Amino acid sequence: PSNLEKTIFLLKRLQEIDILPNEVNICDCGIGLGTTMFDLYLQSKDFEDKKFTFTGIEKWKPYIDFLNNNLISLWDGNLNLIESDIMDQNYSSYNMIWFYQPFRQSDKAINFYKKIILEANKNTIIFGLDQFQIQTYGDDEIKNMFSQLKQHILDDLICYQK
Repeated sequence: PSNLEKTIFLLKRLQEIDILPNEVNICDCGIGLGTTMFDLYLQSKDFEDKKFTFTGIEKWKPYIDFLNNNLISLWDGNLNLIESDIMDQNYSSYNMIWFYQPFRQSDKAINFYKKIILEANKNTIIFGLDQFQIQTYGDDEIKNMFSQLKQHILDDLICYQK
């Protein structure tokens, strides 16, 4: 299934397993054109008792320009768009982190996974960690860090909680 198909009713599924916090601060690392994040934004409107903050990080200028020129108005001021490299950000202020294969090279991916796991606070929900990549290419440090995360299986989507 596509990335978008996996997010259908994602917030409700997180609520059903009781891991969706009352204040959700979501970060999409490599937001692209914002398709996944916008789907989550629309879903958030069904949760009147929760507060949501949406942040997208993107470094590719054509995506930034297209978002700013054509799509940002759809967000009604609810997207914090950061033009930057995802490795230059600190992720400690987010309690839900989403990414989808931001690096093709395994060593760069492993370094990014380490950064996310180290900076994430307790109970942060992380989407995008690649267990196969970690077990195959990771060192003992990342394997140990990964083993301490709690896995949640939501149909065909897996997330991890610190």
